[in-house]
Amino acid sequence: MHRGIVIIGGGFSGTMTAVHLARLGVRGITLLERREHPARGVAYGTEHACHLLNVPAAKMSALPDEPEHFLQWLTAHEPAYAQPGAFVPRPFYARYLQSLLEACAGAVVTLRDEAIAITPDGRGLTVETRGGKALPATRVVLALGNFPPGNPPISTPGFYSSRRYVQWAWAPHTFDGLQAGDDVLLVGSGLTTVDKALVLLQREHKGAIHVLSRRGLVPQRHEPADALPPVLEPASAPRTALGLLKAVRNAATGRNWRAVIDSLRPVTQQLWQNLPVDEKRRFMKRLRHFWDVHRHRVAPQVAEQVQAAIDAGKISVHVGKLHGFHEDDSGVDALIDTGQGRMKLHVQRVINCTGPESNYRNLHHPLVASLLEQGLARTDALAMGLDTDERGALIGSDGQPSKVLYTLGPALKGKLWETTAVPELRTQARDLALRLASM
Repeated sequence: MHRGIVIIGGGFSGTMTAVHLARLGVRGITLLERREHPARGVAYGTEHACHLLNVPAAKMSALPDEPEHFLQWLTAHEPAYAQPGAFVPRPFYARYLQSLLEACAGAVVTLRDEAIAITPDGRGLTVETRGGKALPATRVVLALGNFPPGNPPISTPGFYSSRRYVQWAWAPHTFDGLQAGDDVLLVGSGLTTVDKALVLLQREHKGAIHVLSRRGLVPQRHEPADALPPVLEPASAPRTALGLLKAVRNAATGRNWRAVIDSLRPVTQQLWQNLPVDEKRRFMKRLRHFWDVHRHRVAPQVAEQVQAAIDAGKISVHVGKLHGFHEDDSGVDALIDTGQGRMKLHVQRVINCTGPESNYRNLHHPLVASLLEQGLARTDALAMGLDTDERGALIGSDGQPSKVLYTLGPALKGKLWETTAVPELRTQARDLALRLASM
């Protein structure tokens, strides 16, 4: 079998790496994706029009060197949304990415399967799949995306085997068997919770929608803000999490905080890399959630719909820590520790909407486990992803960067922090493709 480049993962990062390679004239590219439709991934795999992009259309070109590309596609295919400030339904963006991939059909072969191991074979690498295939490769790109969340620690972990519990909010069976009058508990209050709540509201769900938040934080809404130059310079910025917090707060005094946060986008990675490891840990423990709700905002119409549902009593937000569950034939009692004591919510479905698992040492993923066990990869200092050189080559247990294994996207979070949104991912995909094409 011909040896080429195998890309593992067909979400945005993997798809765009394949597209850039094809546009550079590379052939023999295999895009391995376990889902039925490549180019969608979790973010754009939704079929619900109520799920909107969290970024205006003008900033969503998949091609960093063609900033108008997505707007041009909208003009041709969905002209009603061809406005720079439009927040477009995510299914449209999936179609856009699929069109880019389809244009590369002569160079890219998509294969529906899942990689479970990679082994050196003397001439390169062999990618073993769950379907029993052995794919020879000269180089392999890991575009693994985000992993499902872990189960929150509770006093009754046996509940997690219950049919009333959904560990991953994006699982196909999330709402299977849910009756219109059933009460639902969404654990977490971030973007995934917003998405799941929107689906329930769209279905005119009659039961109560409960949201549990550790800190009572919810994603903020987008509002117009004049662009600012970076309010912090990496060379002179504080090297502590608390110092950065104070500096950002001071910079926001008398200014639109949205403009202040947005101004940090070009320098966020440098600010992160300048922090000592202990300060990064402190940020993750103390400040991450505050950053997330201000940095990752939602479309104004989404914020309005959710707030209207809260005001109408359809959605109730509770602040507290999950203690445990007691299940009986009628449903589940969720026990929650709050500042005023322990409260109990009786629901019929519990959906884990917490963020993706960010500790690679806790993953139960055969491919990642195989790479770590063989010494072909190692985690970064925070175990938030994989260790790499500055251009995405995996660093093995020997401390040397690989010449055949590469990654991009969320696997670089521990090194880059800002590596989950389209503006960063599209640049990573292009740069990695340029590196691979030059070999």
